Amino acid sequence: TEGIVNQSVTQKNEGMAEAAKLKRKAVKWAAKEERAKLQADAEHKEWILARDGIREMIEAAKAERRSLYDVLSCLREERQKIGVRLQDAKKIEDRFGKRRIREALYEYDEALDKKYADAYRWKAVIDQMYILKDDLYGSSTNPAARIKAARRFDVESTFEATDVPIRGHVVAGIVHAPKRGPWFQLDSSIRGHLIRREQDRPSQTWSKGERVRLFVEGADYRNGTAVVSVAKAQFLDAWEAGKTTWTGRIIGKNAGGVRVDVGGTVVFVPRSKTPTTWIELPQGTVTVELIEVDRRLRTVVGRVIA
Repeated sequence: TEGIVNQSVTQKNEGMAEAAKLKRKAVKWAAKEERAKLQADAEHKEWILARDGIREMIEAAKAERRSLYDVLSCLREERQKIGVRLQDAKKIEDRFGKRRIREALYEYDEALDKKYADAYRWKAVIDQMYILKDDLYGSSTNPAARIKAARRFDVESTFEATDVPIRGHVVAGIVHAPKRGPWFQLDSSIRGHLIRREQDRPSQTWSKGERVRLFVEGADYRNGTAVVSVAKAQFLDAWEAGKTTWTGRIIGKNAGGVRVDVGGTVVFVPRSKTPTTWIELPQGTVTVELIEVDRRLRTVVGRVIA
């Protein structure tokens, strides 16, 4: 009888130990599930905050872009008024007044170019934010990284860092399709195409992926394209490096002077800077020394030295 009692006690103790062991496992499992639930809730909250933050930034960026277009509308109206005044000024002999109007016109053109570039810059920033938003909704092995990227995105620094080609600037472009009429990949996903003159008479060949210095003749931000010139970029680089003497071909003349083409860039030579015997020649090749070069090549003035 005593042995049976002892066996029963032993079995009872073992049962209680097993029950305690199972209870501890259950508590640990419940705690683990609770932690997982809390972590999932926290990650979901972070996801919600990241999503809402991106949405708010997109709307704010769109508002900035709309305000820029409002400014552009006013600038275009002023540009038209100045253009009309410039046409009227052609009827008068006040050359200083004409020059002031032209300078005002240049200033407005520069303002328009910069504002258009800013509007396109905002578009590029908005596109990046949409990519982050799509990443948040997409499946990934590292959702925490996607949430962190969305939360850390800074609109202002991205806007400042986004480089957009502007008319009159020299930029670098990567050559594409060199054998089938080359085009160049510029910053901000803008395609650069050579001006007609350089397309018809290419002065050199390139390899795919080669980086080339390009002068931006103009940009169409609506379509993401730009017209560029290799020759004018080379001219500006040479000028800034100290080259002042160029040989070119006379392409036109009037009472004020002559126009000389020095490899894609037109130099104006005032009559006061030309020999009286040479000005009567209808055409020919001359050597000129540059006196004034505008960075956007609006004004390039020289004098004849040979």
